[in-house]
Amino acid sequence: MNTKPIIKKRINHDNMWISCKFSSGGNFKYVVRRYETKLEVAFSNDRDEIETQVETFKIWLKHSLANTSYGAQFNKLHALCLVCNTGKELINLMKKDYGKRS
Repeated sequence: MNTKPIIKKRINHDNMWISCKFSSGGNFKYVVRRYETKLEVAFSNDRDEIETQVETFKIWLKHSLANTSYGAQFNKLHALCLVCNTGKELINLMKKDYGKRS
């Protein structure tokens, strides 16, 4: 069984995206286009929990972009995914990361 996350990333001048599928079945996709951003998260079947996770993800994205570029943000998100086995672990790392900056 594959325990490493499957991460796909594409960065070019008009748009960029990163997606990650964890062995637990949880996944996300984050897309940045010229005039919009889009986040799709599927880590839980519980509606309240997924809303909390999406909010945490959005806060992390906002904090991680504060003093850097989208490319650096994508690289940091990629690095976080590599050390996680589930979406819940990723959310917990995000909370710790932006908690250090506040």
